[in-house]
Amino acid sequence: MVIENAPGTAGQIAARLFRSARPDGQTLLWSSSSFAVVAPLAEVWPFDPTREFRTLARLLAFDLILVVSPGLGVKSLKELLALMRSERLPWGSPGLVTAPNIAASVFNERANGKGVAVSYNGSAPALTALLGGHVSYMFNMIDNLKGHIQAGKLLPVAMRNRFLRALERELA
Repeated sequence: MVIENAPGTAGQIAARLFRSARPDGQTLLWSSSSFAVVAPLAEVWPFDPTREFRTLARLLAFDLILVVSPGLGVKSLKELLALMRSERLPWGSPGLVTAPNIAASVFNERANGKGVAVSYNGSAPALTALLGGHVSYMFNMIDNLKGHIQAGKLLPVAMRNRFLRALERELA
């Protein structure tokens, strides 16, 4: 087995390599769930991988979680919503066509927030910016954030279905 990592552009680099590989029945593409979600939305893709590729199996599932810096001074989703409606809060994005960015964009829009996206080249730089206080909040996979949450460096304010229900209650 040969593994070739080709990160970048929300899976586009790896998908291009996969697409150009000889169809031998032995070459597989392992991609994140955001790949399938955002690929049809990205105008920069020269093809539609959801039509040209076939999913063999779902191997992992990741929950998105919304976290804030403790220095922001909010301890709940309700407090974050109030603050983002009154102030222009910068939020960290791991890239334009990623699931965390889409989640944060929808969140900001539905909450009538004044948030400003700050895009980074991946989750690690966005997380570094959040930990450093350069951005106020971000969405990411819980596994990427768990250690920082346990250490008290980040505060979770909402997660997946509970988040959606809480947001709907706050917006009602």
